[in-house]
Amino acid sequence: MSWLLEDIGSHIEIIKTWNPSESNLDEEFFYIDLSSVDKDKKTIDLALVQKVLGSNAPSRARQLVKTSDVLVSTVRPNLNGVARVPDKLNDATASTGYCVLRANKQTLNSNYLFYWVRSDYFVNDMISKATGANYPAVSDKTIKQSRIPLPPLPEQQKIASILDAADNLRQKDQQLIEKYTALSQSLFLEMFGDTWMNSKSWQETPLSQLVKPDKIITYGIVQAGPNIENGIPYIRTGDIQQGKINTLDLLKTSNEIAKSYERSKCSSGDIVMSIRATVGTIAFLPSELDGANLTQGTARISPNQLVVNPLYLFHCIKSKGIQLKIDSYTKGATFREITLGKLRNINIPLPPMTLQNQFAERIQVIEAQKQLALASLEKSEALFNSLLQRAFKGELTT
Repeated sequence: MSWLLEDIGSHIEIIKTWNPSESNLDEEFFYIDLSSVDKDKKTIDLALVQKVLGSNAPSRARQLVKTSDVLVSTVRPNLNGVARVPDKLNDATASTGYCVLRANKQTLNSNYLFYWVRSDYFVNDMISKATGANYPAVSDKTIKQSRIPLPPLPEQQKIASILDAADNLRQKDQQLIEKYTALSQSLFLEMFGDTWMNSKSWQETPLSQLVKPDKIITYGIVQAGPNIENGIPYIRTGDIQQGKINTLDLLKTSNEIAKSYERSKCSSGDIVMSIRATVGTIAFLPSELDGANLTQGTARISPNQLVVNPLYLFHCIKSKGIQLKIDSYTKGATFREITLGKLRNINIPLPPMTLQNQFAERIQVIEAQKQLALASLEKSEALFNSLLQRAFKGELTT
């Protein structure tokens, strides 16, 4: 099916602006800045929306937004910072770092527009037109001059409804995963208390004493060399995602280089931790990566099961208190890093093994359900992404 391609700017309304600092009304208002949008969920995080006085308003607080307006971040278009304005933020003020798109209801469905600016077609177009190497950005003009496939309004509404249903399914799976995560955290806190204050006065032991006798907490390869198709996989900081290791994009080094870093070779069940950039993120090494190596930005922690239950240690490191300790030892603003010396000396509360094992049994039940939810999310995300790309080819309404 062939639809006309038309400039977005021909089908949107003019947005009113104001200057809060020059207004006679020095009242509080909601301000949506660039950090308010969750780039993964494509929503505005209400907890990150500021309430500011007109006299203290940032210079970028200018654009008056309405419910269902579509916000498109003009900076780093590859990150696709887009969101719809919810009812709670009607009449809020948005940063000039957003291009605000208010659909003309006579010709353009706002939900259809929202899904269009999330599509690969739009994102790739913006990436190709962005300027600035270190801080790529596009202008409002560039966004408004970009072209959108425009079927008749009833078809737009039908497409948006189909995508809404798929997106709702994906969101429900995500919410279920978040509930299981919260349940795990709640169980840990109930059984072991706050790990920052060690509120239950457990014996504390340096992390270095909780690893296998023949292992030390260490990092891996400094210079991995070119990617070798049949080489030894190694784990970078960016490969540790949401408590798991992303195996799809792992790079591989030569056997020779891997052997020269034999001391940092990982085994199934080891905890891998990022010690640079995303400091403190961790994951268990799965069985299929047994024998993999690390980069200098990651560390291997091999739990000694005679003194600590690996599941307890994993969730202890993930706990808010230990993460705060890790953060307190992390240096650098732009280049964040924790040294191995500091990491090894972090004190870990060590409850009786019977209690650790009891926790592990309970957490395994929760994790089993979470894995089912993750599998469901993977399917619902694949479905949504497939529908999103098909939608603008006219394949959902034929």
